[in-house]
Amino acid sequence: MDDNITLNVHRFEAFCQAIIDAGLNQVDYILQGMTSALANHGDRLAPVMRRAGFRYVFLGIENILEEDLKFLRASSKNQERQNGRSVGNASIRAIEYLHQNGIYVVGGLIVGNPDDTRESILTNLEFAKKYIDWPYIQHPTPYPGTPMTLDFRARNLIINEALEEYDGTTAVVKTEHLSAQEIEFLRWQSERWIKTRHFPTALWHSPGFVLRHGHKMLAHTFRGSSWRSVLGLETSRQVYERYQAFRKAERNYLPLEVPSQDAAGIPRDSSCQPVRKTA
Repeated sequence: MDDNITLNVHRFEAFCQAIIDAGLNQVDYILQGMTSALANHGDRLAPVMRRAGFRYVFLGIENILEEDLKFLRASSKNQERQNGRSVGNASIRAIEYLHQNGIYVVGGLIVGNPDDTRESILTNLEFAKKYIDWPYIQHPTPYPGTPMTLDFRARNLIINEALEEYDGTTAVVKTEHLSAQEIEFLRWQSERWIKTRHFPTALWHSPGFVLRHGHKMLAHTFRGSSWRSVLGLETSRQVYERYQAFRKAERNYLPLEVPSQDAAGIPRDSSCQPVRKTA
């Protein structure tokens, strides 16, 4: 476990070669790397990574807009450099090196920053759709005691103080232009289809697992959908509202045994009463 394993490029390259030399490259590895390191050195790193067995790389892209990167304090790790000078966002170059060598990208993005508009959020989501194999898209979360919280509070943008909902995928802050509900809807609407696009890749790599669990994977990805929505008789907004109702129910109820579930997915005991979560 090393969140910054690409920080020392020469060490990481030697590490990959050591995996190959030891014959341990038949294992599928997942790596978290810095976009700047992979953009600046990916031409030589990506091939040896693939030979070493690295299959997925998580990139903390955060955002592709410079102003948002400044707010997230993530500019330095996402800068592409030439001759010691920054020449722009490193994300696309890093992703291209990885894709050219058959490595898939798990892309971490954060949408819903204080000055985000609908257009800026959609720009990031379109980027994810075009370049990322598996999305890991979250919302900025004002955890107590962090500088981000002070910024959001000073601008009166925090709309939810319930810490149990500070899970990264629940929008608990609004922007100067959009409500938290709209931000979360835009992410949810886009993210599930990006995930579905990667389904054939998973099937090809692990056919037995996907054939056994594929229906559960799709059911989880499209929670809230129904036959009416599949037939176009319900809007995405209606599906999203049902999805949110499921999540709210889960926060209030937790199975104490192994109860059956009703049509909404809420656990119920033998008397058909909801099983309430206890301390």
